[in-house]
Amino acid sequence: MLDELRGRVAARLAAHGVCVVSAAGAGGGSAIPARHRSRGPEVGCELPRWADAVHGLGRDARALLVVAEPADRARRWLAYRGLADRPAPGTGPCVTVRLRPCRVDPVDEGRGRGARGTLDR
Repeated sequence: MLDELRGRVAARLAAHGVCVVSAAGAGGGSAIPARHRSRGPEVGCELPRWADAVHGLGRDARALLVVAEPADRARRWLAYRGLADRPAPGTGPCVTVRLRPCRVDPVDEGRGRGARGTLDR
């Protein structure tokens, strides 16, 4: 069962290249849409360097990604809680932040309100 869940999570991450990244910040939480690439359970998010989420992740490594199924009438998504590497200093317009999962909840409301499985690390 656990291997099946890991496989479903990895497949969903690989199939979708867009997510919403949320992070804590000095003025409260912030969220921003971002492109992502996955390698197994790890995710690399490309964020604009100016985003509040980047500054927040520099202070607190905890992040939440929401990866939704596009145009999915069944309302399925992943709630991916992870720890981010500190964003690298630089001058380019974007920064890639690598996340390692702590907990991933695949939610599938097509199976009933709040139906989910949990993958803890």
